[in-house]
Amino acid sequence: MSYTVRYSLARILIFLGCLGLFRLMGLENLLVLLLVAATVSMLISVFALSGMRDRMSAEIVERSARRRGEAPLEEAAPAEPAPTRGRRRHADAVTDEDVEDQAFR
Repeated sequence: MSYTVRYSLARILIFLGCLGLFRLMGLENLLVLLLVAATVSMLISVFALSGMRDRMSAEIVERSARRRGEAPLEEAAPAEPAPTRGRRRHADAVTDEDVEDQAFR
C-alpha cells in the first residue's frame, strides 16, 4: 500500500476518533462537533504523522521525477550555487534572492 493511502487513512481515522470522542463528551451541535473534531485532528496529525507525511512527500516527488524521466533526488547532480550579487557578510551565507533564483531553475 502506498504511503499516500496510508497517510490518508491515518488522517481519516484520527478525525473519526476525535469525532466519536467529542460526541461522547456531549457535543450536540453538528457544526460545532465537526469544526472541533477537524481542528483537533489536524493538530494531532501535524505532530503524530510528520514522519509518514515526509515519506509520502518523498514518494510523490520520486514518482513525479520518474514520469518526467528525471533522476531521483538522491541521484541528481548537486545544483551549482547561484552567482553572488554584491558582498556578503559571510562566505557561506545564502540570501533570499539566491533561494528564489534556485527555486526557478
